[in-house]
Amino acid sequence: MTRRAASMVRLERLRLVSTEPPVSHALNEASNPQPSWANTPAELLAGGVVQTRDSRAGVSSDGQILNLTGDDSKYGGQFLSAPIAVKQNTDYVFTVPIKVETGRMRISVKGSNGRVNASAVVESLETKSPAEQPANEVQLPFVASNDDRVRLVFSNEASIPPNPVAQVGPIKLFELGPARFLWTRYPRFLIHGLQKFFLTAVMLPLAIIGLVLLIIRRRWKALPILLVVPVYLFCVQSVVHTEYRYVLAVDYFLFAFVGVAVAWGWGWVKRTLVPFSFGRGLG
Repeated sequence: MTRRAASMVRLERLRLVSTEPPVSHALNEASNPQPSWANTPAELLAGGVVQTRDSRAGVSSDGQILNLTGDDSKYGGQFLSAPIAVKQNTDYVFTVPIKVETGRMRISVKGSNGRVNASAVVESLETKSPAEQPANEVQLPFVASNDDRVRLVFSNEASIPPNPVAQVGPIKLFELGPARFLWTRYPRFLIHGLQKFFLTAVMLPLAIIGLVLLIIRRRWKALPILLVVPVYLFCVQSVVHTEYRYVLAVDYFLFAFVGVAVAWGWGWVKRTLVPFSFGRGLG
């Protein structure tokens, strides 16, 4: 029961907002119907790099299929394409025909600084044999913000069984048009930074401080309102707790106590620092 009660105040890891704006063009709205870049499997292999000693890459007899076999690592990169030139602050989309015969692979678009601009996971169907696996055309839209070159990366994705096998067809890159909403980078960067503080190690101590402050200030009317639901769940729901969704209400009251601590801290800063700065200005 104690372990279950403690798990109720453990926050899930938050998916951070991207610092880059999303693609604002429809994927069928290419400014030019002809691809801005294209590679046959033979060209892709000639300019690319097999990243591990145990990975294998080869081209079919007709040159239309790139056969990739990954190693037994969980998430290691397997094949890296040659650098592909792009225009900065422009929307693009890669089209990658791929058939995964066994296992699971991730296809990523990486910028020149190593940042992942787009990715997708492709896996085989459990109910079909390798020969019966369907071919898919994976679309990877991305914004080339500060990059003038990008690369395609094929990597393992916790494949079961290991050593995934995939067949890749001719890859094309389409230019969709100038990127929009570039100004949202600044608020996105701020929100992205703030979201990193939404961790149990940060929120739980603040909530405890907020609770102590309410007790010290003798806010006897507010305390029962903020404590009734958490205490009920800690004492009663911990007996029969089976799913996390049943105790999500604890988080909302946890954030209320965090708000008390943050508000008190902000008030202390204003009372302490503002008069000090004003006095120095007069001097």
